[in-house]
Amino acid sequence: DTGATVSSIHAVNVVEFERDGEKWVKFDIAHAEGEPDMTVERKVIRYSNIRQSTSEDTVKRPVVKLNIRLGTIKESAEFTLADRGQMNYPVLLGREFLKDITLVDPGKQQIHPEFKPK
Repeated sequence: DTGATVSSIHAVNVVEFERDGEKWVKFDIAHAEGEPDMTVERKVIRYSNIRQSTSEDTVKRPVVKLNIRLGTIKESAEFTLADRGQMNYPVLLGREFLKDITLVDPGKQQIHPEFKPK
């Protein structure tokens, strides 16, 4: 999503806590139906004020660093944590992630082959 600055991932059961004087967050990432959720703990890098496209109000969300694979690209990126359960896609890749590693062609879809772990 070239309109979004920061990437976002579908996270539920988000709980903020402190570890060694730093802010951390624990959350669940839902996988495909029938697959168990993955519980993740990450240090909060910062907070981001997100404005929804349907509202002028902003929401403060924690930002964490996660590893991501997009086709043959493997990167570490910052993600805001959000309940994206009602969205079409559980992950939104923002322009901060896209800017140095890929070119967006709005005329093409699903150009990377599906990743199948061995």
